[in-house]
Amino acid sequence: MATYEYESLKEKYSSFMKPSIVIRVNDKELTDKKKGFPVGEVEVELTSGYEASVAEFSIFNVYDLIQNEFLYDEVSKYIFLGSKIEIEMGYRDITTLVFIGVITRVNFLYETEGIPCIRVTAMDVKGVMMSGSYDLQLKATNYADAVKEILKRTAYEKLRNSGIIQNITVDDTPDKRNSMGQENDEASDKTIEMVAESDYEFVVKIGKRNNFEFFTECGNVIFRKAKSDTKILMEISPTMPLRNFDISYVLSSYFPHAWLSFWFGI
Repeated sequence: MATYEYESLKEKYSSFMKPSIVIRVNDKELTDKKKGFPVGEVEVELTSGYEASVAEFSIFNVYDLIQNEFLYDEVSKYIFLGSKIEIEMGYRDITTLVFIGVITRVNFLYETEGIPCIRVTAMDVKGVMMSGSYDLQLKATNYADAVKEILKRTAYEKLRNSGIIQNITVDDTPDKRNSMGQENDEASDKTIEMVAESDYEFVVKIGKRNNFEFFTECGNVIFRKAKSDTKILMEISPTMPLRNFDISYVLSSYFPHAWLSFWFGI
C-alpha cells in the first residue's frame, strides 16, 4: 500500500485549488466538457468495513420545462442499471481513480423548490453480491476456498471481463492451515454449505467468524486477516493546514477501533 507526504500531494494537486472530477460510465466520459452533462453533488464513501463502498452524483439540465418530461433519451446511453462507473477526483487537470462500481439505483428527482435532476447511486462489487438468496453445497472444504469459489461464479466473471473486478486476493483462513502454519493435506468429505443467504451475507459471515476484512479498492477485491497492514500511510498535523479533524474510539461488538476524518484546504 502506498504512503504519502503532504508536501508532495500539495505540489501534485496544485495546492488543492480548483477541485475536479471525472466520471466515466461504460468507459464513456459523462463529464466531458463538449459532449457530457453538468454533474454535481458528487459523494464517494470508501470503506474497508463489511458494508459496500458507495458513490452518488446528480446530472442536471436533463428536464424539459416546456414538455414537462425528463430528457432520458439523451442520457440513456450512459445511465442504466448495471452500468460500470469509474470516478476520478483531484484538482485542476490532475485526478486519481478513487472508485469503480456499478449503477444500482437511478432516481428522477423533481421538487418545486429544487432543480430537477437525475440522481445516480453506484456501489462496488458488494452491491452485486447482495442480490439473490441461495441454498448451495459448495465444493470447498475450508472458508478461504469457499470465498474463492463464490467469486469465480459466472456473475463475477462478467464483472472481471468489464473491468469492474480487476483482481481478487483471498488470504488463507485458519481452518486451511494446521498448528504448524502449513496447509492441511488431509482430505475432507465435509464441504461448506450456503443456506438461504446471498453471496454477500455468506462472505461477510465468514469474515466475521475469522476476524477477516472484506473490502474493495478500485476494482481490487480483498479478503484478508483484519489489521494485517499496520503501515503508517501519512503523518498529518494542523500546520499543513487541516481544516478540521475528528478522532473517535468505538467499542463495537467485534473489536475496538478508531475513526479519523480530516479535510485539506486553503
